[in-house]
Amino acid sequence: MRPRALWERYMDCYDYLAGVESYAAGLREVATAVKPFPGQRVLDAGSGTGNLSLLLKAQGARITSCDFSVSALRHHRRKDPKAELIRVSLEERLPFKDASFDAICCTSVLFALSKAGCELAVREFLRVLQPGGRLIVTVAAPEKRNGRLLANHLRSLFRQGNGFARAWRLLPQLPSLLRVLYYNRCLQQLPDWQGYHRFSEEELRTLLFRAGFTELKVKRIYAGSFFQVTCAKLVGNARSVHVKLPVLSSAVRTSLIGSQTAIAGTL
Repeated sequence: MRPRALWERYMDCYDYLAGVESYAAGLREVATAVKPFPGQRVLDAGSGTGNLSLLLKAQGARITSCDFSVSALRHHRRKDPKAELIRVSLEERLPFKDASFDAICCTSVLFALSKAGCELAVREFLRVLQPGGRLIVTVAAPEKRNGRLLANHLRSLFRQGNGFARAWRLLPQLPSLLRVLYYNRCLQQLPDWQGYHRFSEEELRTLLFRAGFTELKVKRIYAGSFFQVTCAKLVGNARSVHVKLPVLSSAVRTSLIGSQTAIAGTL
């Protein structure tokens, strides 16, 4: 099955994760890093079924959500009929003007892009981000293990209620849980940079730094299985600042060249 088809099918059961405490805690970590305030313009890039978008919107931010998946956007629309949704792939130039957003979130997406697409995405984030704005990115860590996440989730379920109640609570969730595990397994078996890439912390830092981001801060979230990076676009970013130099007269240029030659001869 091709990567895009996998993601389309995965989105139909993805919201099972909303009931997984480590996933929900990860979303709260991202929201805290965004520091939402009323009227703040936030792009949720690769928004999936809209769980993070809804959390930020509830805190007053103005959210634009984009994703390539028809299935994901359909589920998002059901949750929020008034959501601003745009269907676009992050492997393409984003349909927004320069400096359109105060903050950008890109959670659990970059590792699913091609290498060239990933590099384009972070350059586009820099372009559409307001100077001084923040980018928050999460990606799976190299040592991510679904078994560990599953064990943590099951423990959290079984800590609630008596034995019969625990089994009864898990039973209706079992089909969705198995589908989530299946699609995760399928995605992780895709070739490197052809649907699933495992970033090292150094590689992730380098990707963002080369794109022009600064003030990089890395932490672990989602039971330690994901990296979260918070970084910023500088005010007066050097990559976008153009300085107009004065035009020198021929006499001044000749004088400067002669001075440089004399100095070079003394070294």
